[in-house]
Amino acid sequence: MGKTVLGYKDFKDNAFKDALSIVKKSKKILVWGDEDPDGMTATTILLRALEDSGYEADYFIPARKNDGIGLNIKQLQRILKDPFDLVITVDCGTSCTDEVEYLLKRNVNVIITDHHVPYKKIIKDVPYINPHIIKNRKFKNLSGAGVSLIFSTYLKKHFLKKRSYTNTLISDKKSIMLAGIGTVCDKVKTTGFNKYLEKEYSLLKQYYPTLSNYLNNKMDLCGIFHQSKTIRNTNPIVNILTNNTENSEKSKKAIKRMRDQNRDEMLSFDKIYKKEIKRINKNTEIIIYVSNSINSSCLGLLAGRVSVAERKPVLIIGKKGDEYAGEARSVIKFNWITFFKKFEKYFNSWGGHKMAAGFSLPENNIDCFLSDIRNYIKI
Repeated sequence: MGKTVLGYKDFKDNAFKDALSIVKKSKKILVWGDEDPDGMTATTILLRALEDSGYEADYFIPARKNDGIGLNIKQLQRILKDPFDLVITVDCGTSCTDEVEYLLKRNVNVIITDHHVPYKKIIKDVPYINPHIIKNRKFKNLSGAGVSLIFSTYLKKHFLKKRSYTNTLISDKKSIMLAGIGTVCDKVKTTGFNKYLEKEYSLLKQYYPTLSNYLNNKMDLCGIFHQSKTIRNTNPIVNILTNNTENSEKSKKAIKRMRDQNRDEMLSFDKIYKKEIKRINKNTEIIIYVSNSINSSCLGLLAGRVSVAERKPVLIIGKKGDEYAGEARSVIKFNWITFFKKFEKYFNSWGGHKMAAGFSLPENNIDCFLSDIRNYIKI
């Protein structure tokens, strides 16, 4: 397994030990995920690990359209009517300072597992399992699902009294495969441990043959996951993955519907791309394009495709209700987090990775933001 071998030194950060201690005294656990392929696979991996370890756990995937990304106080108020004493985030939470403090004030413990860059304060006594915080080179470029897998491996090693961390890891090939899906779909760097996870992605056909029958390529799978929207507090793909119900008629219909929706969406997006690419000024070092007519769900796709085509950092901004939303991508070395931090006074929310980030801002901030950003990069 080479570089994928896990040892005690990989888990020496106190965050792992503190998280284990919190889980041990918990009676009812909520796993809080994210409505994208990385977040859904991360949720499934941790639910599997907690169940294997003998813990009662439920999950919640916030609907991005209504709830945004990350912890959400309105939904927490509803969910905490049930006696959860621990909330574990996956693929989110690092920058949800207010929401974490809200939970702590109500005597609900919090563990953050995430891979996004921290740009707000880290709360004392909350374990952060985040590659940007625990500083282990082996975990440097993990996706949210990759972080969930590492944390799950640590928990199972201790609860199931396995011989070693590597032995614990390879004893659950299904979770490794799920982390591979998150790694592929989140487009993180496939080096080191991620290279191993991406290879194990191919086990999909072995564990989920019905799901794999609907796929022509990796991006089909990512598209199906993106079409899996939270309805009445449950998410179809997470339910299929956790309950192993893909062969039921209900699940087969759901997978086919999501596949067809993704196909139609991509055909529609191709038309949008051909139309908008003619209008985008590509003769700048950093490409910035604003359009009130683009559906906000297409911003990331458009930024990604233009970035691949032009080999430049790209920021696409569009109207989203009474706000503006921006999605930034880069396929070359460029740090969007450092870049956006200079303008965070304009944002309602923002976050992401060095090469893929996004934000929302009030409509009355857009002109000043664009003026500042263009002056900064001298467009």
